[in-house]
Amino acid sequence: MKLAPEEAANKLNVSEKSVKTAKQVKEKGSPELVAAVESGKVAVSDAVVVVDLTTDQQDELLAKVTTGESKNLKAAKQKSGIGKKEAKSLDEVKDIADKALALKEYARQAKNKQGEIDFAEVRMRAERKWGQMYAEAEKATGGDAQRTRLQKVTESPPTLKDMGVDKRFSSKAQKIGTIPDGKYEELVGEWRDRVQLENERVTTRLIRESDKVEPKEAPPLPEGKYNVLVIDPPWPMEKIERDARPNQIGFDYPTMTEDELARLDLPFG
Repeated sequence: MKLAPEEAANKLNVSEKSVKTAKQVKEKGSPELVAAVESGKVAVSDAVVVVDLTTDQQDELLAKVTTGESKNLKAAKQKSGIGKKEAKSLDEVKDIADKALALKEYARQAKNKQGEIDFAEVRMRAERKWGQMYAEAEKATGGDAQRTRLQKVTESPPTLKDMGVDKRFSSKAQKIGTIPDGKYEELVGEWRDRVQLENERVTTRLIRESDKVEPKEAPPLPEGKYNVLVIDPPWPMEKIERDARPNQIGFDYPTMTEDELARLDLPFG
C-alpha cells in the first residue's frame, strides 16, 4: 500500500520534509547517487542539492566526494560551478556582489563564521566577474562599456555613478579580472584555508580562556516562606515535531505527572 508523505513520516518518526526529500533523491538521483545514500555514505540532505543536474554531473560530483576531493556534494557543486546560472549583464553581477556583501555582514552579526566566509567568496567572485565583463564590453564597443546596458544605442550612455558603481570598485574588479583562472582559484583556496584556520585558532583560544575562569559559587538559597514562588518543573507535554533531531522519541530528562506536581512541597506562606 502506497503511503502519503505525511503518513510515512508518522510511521518512521521523521518530518514530512525528510520524506519528501528522500523521494526526490530516489526519483531524480542517478543509480550511483541513490546507492551512496542507501549505504549511508551520503546524507539525503546533501544528495538533494544535486538531483536537478544530469546523472553524469551527479556522478562527477559524487566522485569528488568519494575520493576526498570535496567534503560533501554541496561543496563539490559550488567549487565546480556545475549548474550555476551565469549572470548576463553588468547590473546583475553588481547586484549579486551587493547582496553577498549584505549577507556577509548579516552572517558576521549572527556569529556565523562559515557563512561569513562563504558570502565573502561570493562577493569576490562577483567582483571579478564584473571586471571581466566590463573589460570585454569596452573592447566590443570601442571603450564604451556602459552603452552595452542600453536597448537603444541612441541614448546617452550612463556613467559608473548611474550604474551604482564607484571608481574604486570598478578599478579593483578589473584588476582582479585579469588574474588567470587557475591562479585565481589557487589564491581563493589559500585565502579560505587561512581564514578558516584563523577561526579555529580563535575558537581554541576562547576555549582555553574559558577553562581558566574559576566557577563562581552559587549564592545560598533563601530561607523562610514566600507569597509568590516562580518555578519551571518538568511538565508532562507532547514532543514538538521539528526538522532538528527528528528521531528524538522523548525528552532528554524525566518528567513528572500532574499528581506528582500537585504533591510538591513548596515553601508558600
